[in-house]
Amino acid sequence: MNKYGITVKFVLDDKPESFAAAIDENTKALYVESIGNPKYNVAPIPEIAKVAHDNNIPLIVDNTFGAGGYIIRLSVPSTSAQTLLSIAPPSGLEAMGRP
Repeated sequence: MNKYGITVKFVLDDKPESFAAAIDENTKALYVESIGNPKYNVAPIPEIAKVAHDNNIPLIVDNTFGAGGYIIRLSVPSTSAQTLLSIAPPSGLEAMGRP
């Protein structure tokens, strides 16, 4: 992504204050997994959404391991217009049933 001028910062925990500390003038979005891989940690989505929205940037939630968006839809306030939900099947499901 450096080829396109895009850089990435990693936050090593799920604490909203850690996400807030990583934001600078170049931050375009926050990205979080609803259920982390490989630790299966569950992110505090509403609190991280508040950090993103207070800084006027979107939150992107990867819900690959979630329950088809069900858990996230319940935990993110309906007024969170800047929250995007990404749902993709785990890669193991893709190969199921193939020879």
